[in-house]
Amino acid sequence: MTSEQWRISVDQRSCVGTGLCVDAAPQCFAFDAGRAHVTAELVEADQELIDIAESCPTESVSIRRSGSGDQVYP
Repeated sequence: MTSEQWRISVDQRSCVGTGLCVDAAPQCFAFDAGRAHVTAELVEADQELIDIAESCPTESVSIRRSGSGDQVYP
């Protein structure tokens, strides 16, 4: 049985570069020109990633299931 994978994205138009996501998951996010971007687009499903997305003050992080494209967060 394979585990579910999620596709993470950061909306560059709304990201203000607080760094919360980069600090919490440097394996998935990094800074570029003062804004966060995704470094690992496909990741194993993990509640911690939802917590990180929920902590984004501008709601710039979104998560979708990689196979179906169904929205996980928000």
